[in-house]
Amino acid sequence: MLEDLLTPIIHNLKGFDLIIIGFAAINFLVMIMVFTHAKKVKNRIYPVGYQPDDFNDNEKKQRTRAELKQEKVEMLKNRADSDKRYTWFVNTSSIFPLLGIVGTVLSLIPMVQGTENMEQNFYLALTSTFWGLAFAIVFKVFDSFLAPRVDLNIHGIDDYLQKIESELVETK
Repeated sequence: MLEDLLTPIIHNLKGFDLIIIGFAAINFLVMIMVFTHAKKVKNRIYPVGYQPDDFNDNEKKQRTRAELKQEKVEMLKNRADSDKRYTWFVNTSSIFPLLGIVGTVLSLIPMVQGTENMEQNFYLALTSTFWGLAFAIVFKVFDSFLAPRVDLNIHGIDDYLQKIESELVETK
């Protein structure tokens, strides 16, 4: 019985399910990139922890306008990178249910043409649906940990940029 169940699943791993699993591997790498970038940005703007008003008390040395402008450019780049990477992760994560449906439809189309291999085609359809939904759920769980970190960084970068702007005004 178990062999009858596993045979079509293993067979379909060579087909459309492999595309879904490959796409999941790529999305997992993107998620790691987002997490790594978010951690790097967090360590840059909160070196000792969250400090909303005294973020640079430990750096009270006077910075030149050029240094402040360079810092501003780097922070703007970090914010754009965070937005781009996180948006890519969220968008690709939302595609998995659709990939499962595509695999289901592709597996069911031959059933319309004839009744041979109907059971195997039905298993193939279900495995595509399973993988699409399984990866959608997994990446949604990962997103629930990643989203607050990215949001905190975006707000932190905005606060940091306001502080830089006020320093730029003071140095005029």
